[in-house]
Amino acid sequence: TGERLDHVLGCLRFVSQANNLNIVLITDEVAAWMLRGKLTRQFAIPKYHALSWFGLPEAGPCSLSGVKWPFRNRKLRADGFHSLSNEPTSEKISLSQSAGKSVLVISLKPQK
Repeated sequence: TGERLDHVLGCLRFVSQANNLNIVLITDEVAAWMLRGKLTRQFAIPKYHALSWFGLPEAGPCSLSGVKWPFRNRKLRADGFHSLSNEPTSEKISLSQSAGKSVLVISLKPQK
């Protein structure tokens, strides 16, 4: 359920190291996708659901559109630039990642 932060962090560390697996983590509050390597994806996100995207530890260059705070060709870093509590502005968001590992987190419940 994600009630223990130490378990959540341990799980994120484990799945970030797993290769050749498509892993989605689901708690009572969020769904999280582990993203690896070069990719382009679209996600349908309902209105008022938040999303955050972090390097794990680093990914990029990355781009994100269809959100309140879009960006292009930025390096996502666990200890630097990331997209926190962003908001969709359309029915679908688009993202691209050139290299590295990242995690995309989408809330399962409206935030407003």
